[in-house]
Amino acid sequence: MKLAAPSQKPVLEMVPNYWLRAMRASPHVTEANFLRALASAALATALLEEPGAKVPVVGKIAVLDALVRQQSDPVFALRLGRSCEVRFGSVLSYILFSSATVGPALANVCDFARLTRPRSRLELINVGYSLEFRLEHPDPAVQAAHAYREFAIGNIVRSFEVATQNPIRPRCVHLAASIGSRADDVGKALGCAVHDGAGHTAIVFSKQVAATRIASSDEL
Repeated sequence: MKLAAPSQKPVLEMVPNYWLRAMRASPHVTEANFLRALASAALATALLEEPGAKVPVVGKIAVLDALVRQQSDPVFALRLGRSCEVRFGSVLSYILFSSATVGPALANVCDFARLTRPRSRLELINVGYSLEFRLEHPDPAVQAAHAYREFAIGNIVRSFEVATQNPIRPRCVHLAASIGSRADDVGKALGCAVHDGAGHTAIVFSKQVAATRIASSDEL
């Protein structure tokens, strides 16, 4: 009699709590709304007390989705990402300020992510006169989480605006799955074209933006 192979349980991916702590501190989120969102995701407030404590990535996505549902703003996740404190404890944030210009900073972020978040795939691709910064994930549920992707895009663009002390406008943004008419709203908020349903998520920067100098910590 042939025995069935034991089924493998899905891996519960754990990530640092920096983004959740930053969401809580955002001026766009009230404490009451945040606590309601946290409870709906079945996460305890104790998980946020120590910076860097691990939380399930699905829980982080659930909190963000709950916050988005509380609002009527079609690009709330993007605006929330842009409002979050760039240096809110994340080591990844500090990498920005150890690079001379935006291009090498993007490359350093990719290298660091390979060591700390092996399931996330951050990739920097030279495309003609542009640099394409891809944000990929092997889990379809994470890849299809619209609010999570838009929050990440907003936070990354804002991080480079703070680091360069200049407004940063991507050449365009690619969204893996279609978000319908909201793509126009996202494009207006970012000031660039949005390629909806592109099959991958990416922020495309011009080589001119990639050469923008990053300010030293003394200048910030």
